[in-house]
Amino acid sequence: MPVAALFHTYAITIQTLELFRVTQLRCPQLSIEAFVKSLNDMHLAPPRSTLAEQFSIAYDVYEDLLLAVDKRIQKALLCDKVNHRIKHACPCCMYELEGEAELMYHLLFCMDGNNSLKRVLCTVHKSDLGDGAPPESSERTDTRGDGLDYFLSRERVDTWTKELLESIMKAPQLPSEEPNLCEERWENMKNQLTTRMWGIFDETGIFLALCPHGFVLVAADMVRSGELAKYPLAIVEYLFKTLGGGLAGGYDIGCKFGTTLNRSPLGPLAKELNYVSLVGSFHGHAHNRLCQTANLTTYREGVSLEDLEGCERFFSRMNAVAGVTRYASKVHRRCLIGQVFRRKDVDTYEQLSKFLANNYEQALDILAGERTLKATMMSKGIADEDVFKTWLQEERTHLLNLKWELPEESLQMEYLQKLELMTQLVAQLTRARERFQNLTPETMRTRDDTRAIETAQRHTGEKLDHVISDVHILEEHLGIELRWTPESEQWIATAELLKGRKYRRALDMLKSLVIARLFELTKMNQSQTACSHAIGTALDKYNAAAAAFKPPKPPLLWNQVVEYAFLADFDLLRESRMDIREKPWASPWGRLLMDQSFKIAHAKEEISHLNIEIRRLDPRLAFHIDVYRQSRARFNARHLKRLTDVSEMVGFTGTIVPGVHLKEARTEHSEREPDAEMEEVINKADAPVTPEDDDDIADDADELSADDDEVDFAAQFELLQIVSDE
Repeated sequence: MPVAALFHTYAITIQTLELFRVTQLRCPQLSIEAFVKSLNDMHLAPPRSTLAEQFSIAYDVYEDLLLAVDKRIQKALLCDKVNHRIKHACPCCMYELEGEAELMYHLLFCMDGNNSLKRVLCTVHKSDLGDGAPPESSERTDTRGDGLDYFLSRERVDTWTKELLESIMKAPQLPSEEPNLCEERWENMKNQLTTRMWGIFDETGIFLALCPHGFVLVAADMVRSGELAKYPLAIVEYLFKTLGGGLAGGYDIGCKFGTTLNRSPLGPLAKELNYVSLVGSFHGHAHNRLCQTANLTTYREGVSLEDLEGCERFFSRMNAVAGVTRYASKVHRRCLIGQVFRRKDVDTYEQLSKFLANNYEQALDILAGERTLKATMMSKGIADEDVFKTWLQEERTHLLNLKWELPEESLQMEYLQKLELMTQLVAQLTRARERFQNLTPETMRTRDDTRAIETAQRHTGEKLDHVISDVHILEEHLGIELRWTPESEQWIATAELLKGRKYRRALDMLKSLVIARLFELTKMNQSQTACSHAIGTALDKYNAAAAAFKPPKPPLLWNQVVEYAFLADFDLLRESRMDIREKPWASPWGRLLMDQSFKIAHAKEEISHLNIEIRRLDPRLAFHIDVYRQSRARFNARHLKRLTDVSEMVGFTGTIVPGVHLKEARTEHSEREPDAEMEEVINKADAPVTPEDDDDIADDADELSADDDEVDFAAQFELLQIVSDE
């Protein structure tokens, strides 16, 4: 392969380029620079700075040839239609068969963003832009694509503008929407709308969607931003238009995204197509309990045993590409990521039957515990598993009716706190005045003492004035004509509300520290020790707030807190209008039985899904097609050799340029003209031959000069040369 268009000083063999391509796809950390230096080491040659650039040029041409061949193959197989790849990405998800049972969801998928695949933007020097100017790219415009269709274009993603997203975020709650307590908790849908640019980066990562088996559906570049709402919206919009309805998507903030989607222009279409937004089983444990009962895969019918967390596993393997793409050009980065996607899809297909077998075995192991569940249910007096669905609904109803603060109650508690503070400041000011008035030459030691007392008196008076002003404002908002006193009914009732607030805040602090303890991943021993002391302090404050109630709430023990299986268990401790301590779904054994029941139900769903997917994967027909192809293809090398010989005969007036089938030509209403350059290349091409043909074409044996080990390779790349000129 030459490294220049006209003057071929250097050339790189096809075998070397193919070796690099295959090796890099298996080991994405391998860069061109490292590979070229390895070649220098092997040949004991001194390194040259230009060799890596020359190799890169040749490799670009080689990749273009491979993509051209692939394009012709896809066309010959009638697989070149728009969106053909995604519609046939996974045989187990996409290939629906006649007579199979109807699934609740036609396709489950997961999506998430990852910021490891950043790319540094080459920018104009700051001195040329002026102070305060945003970075400007100095990269040369390259209109080449990656030849694949994994990525959405930037223009398509940017149709979800910042202004549109801001209007969605500010939109009022729809009448049909249930309360979403996670809406303000997860900020990566909102907090980066200001798009604080990541100074030196252009692409800051990727956002992609996978099917449950691990095949890549679609991806989008995150450009100079974090994980904004426009990326999942663009992904879901594309899936709606290509795959239709019956979709369910798992996302680490699926609860928040569901609200955003419903308020967006896609909301009516999502409702029409019965789209369901879910939260993956791993990330779901960090969501509040009310969110879990509605969105966690554990409690959703039709999800089977899918955890919808495939993106995390996929990203762990894709992180190896980051080092190579960090300083690559935009085109080279996209091409490499696309090729790695394709390679991983092939690897996923290779392991697909093993994936199904392991899932079947897992489901059977879970079902083996059904007898134990039945025995435990009988001992607890539970007659039917439908009781657990009733428990879940009761728990959800309880959480919806929790005693959350109303705006008026918040103002009343703020007013009471201001009154208490005002009382304290009045007492402080009175003591400061009495101290100043009681000063005598005997008690006054220095002039500085007098000034300190005067300053303290003035500061206290100013604080009191501010508090009195706040009290006046709150009285005006609450319509209070007569100021509360400690003996008034309003004071006493609001004091009880204030106890509840202190209790809830102590509970939330304790919960947040437990979250930090469970999810701390760095400096584990030190962080866990420090966090444990903080949990102990927060636990003391919680128990003190719980003891202030009449009757007092039961205290929490250290072992109870640190052994909570679900962070959402804390939500059951929040102050409510009913006592749930005797409810079976609030007890540890009840929650364990409920979760086990749902798990067994999902295992039964998994068996049903796998029975369908196994039939869809059945490769027997493909095997016989391959046998038929090989029975015909074994003569192709002989035909190509002989036709090439004919084309070199003196007086030959025909052409061996591939034509277009008449039916196809009529469909396209055009005829292809022979390409003179292609014909010239074909006429000059050496005739390839395989070792298996030696016995059959002994007459031509003397004309062959290539080594047997290189003949197959040469035959393949003669075809590449033919296609490249087309």
